[in-house]
Amino acid sequence: LREVAYGETSAPQRRRLHRRVAEALVSVHESDLDPFSAEIAAHYESAGLPEQAIPHCRRAAVVALGVYAHDAAMALAGRGLSLLQALPASARRDGWELDLQLVLAPAYRVTRGWAAPELGSVLDRALALCDRVGTPAHRAQSLYGMQSRYIVEGRLEKSALVTDEMVRVFRETQGSEPPRSAFAMLAGVRLQMGRF
Repeated sequence: LREVAYGETSAPQRRRLHRRVAEALVSVHESDLDPFSAEIAAHYESAGLPEQAIPHCRRAAVVALGVYAHDAAMALAGRGLSLLQALPASARRDGWELDLQLVLAPAYRVTRGWAAPELGSVLDRALALCDRVGTPAHRAQSLYGMQSRYIVEGRLEKSALVTDEMVRVFRETQGSEPPRSAFAMLAGVRLQMGRF
């Protein structure tokens, strides 16, 4: 019955109904959107409103990462990235893409491995977007991922350079040190290079 009723509804009316459902979900669950973000994104997408759907895709992907649902996180981030294709180039669009790439990176590390080509592409793209629209926190997160990638690939000199930049970014912009694991990785790199 549901499929028949949906099929008999005109496309403009379906889009309007999906928009109203998404808006209702946002209004009702305003204080805690996380559990409903994927559903809200799907309704906005079906309503033909990618700009409203993309932030909810990202939010749902982050929620999925938080419960180790890496495949779901990759699917949601991928959906957000595909919706971006319909938008004209802008700083806002690039910012959304950067956020989605940084959600994909940890999911790829866990599911595909530290040296996966997909992870390299995501981190390279994230770093390129950082140059245009990223914050120092985005850059530090990208560099932290690249540090690990280069170690696994055996590119120790490159890892040491990335670590130096990451430390500089943390100190200059956040007034703090990077995570201790970054220094542990750097110590391992220098040990392997014979720089005691």
